[in-house]
Amino acid sequence: MPFSRFAIFSALLLTIVGSAASGAAAERVAFIVGVDAYDHLPKDAQLRVAVSDAKRIAKTLQGLDPAFEVTLLTDVE
Repeated sequence: MPFSRFAIFSALLLTIVGSAASGAAAERVAFIVGVDAYDHLPKDAQLRVAVSDAKRIAKTLQGLDPAFEVTLLTDVE
């Protein structure tokens, strides 16, 4: 069953909140993956905004104070 954008965003948000709540001394890191193209889906079922959403989330996390150390992967195989 495919995940909705809301479910994926919610999981990411819970991860961020959980890491922030675990203590100020902890290193702030984020691993973000955005995939628009899937080999097993027909062309009309491909995603259109997952990569741009991932880039925006990465930019937002990098802009926080203190910033997250972000690893961003897009359309990986």
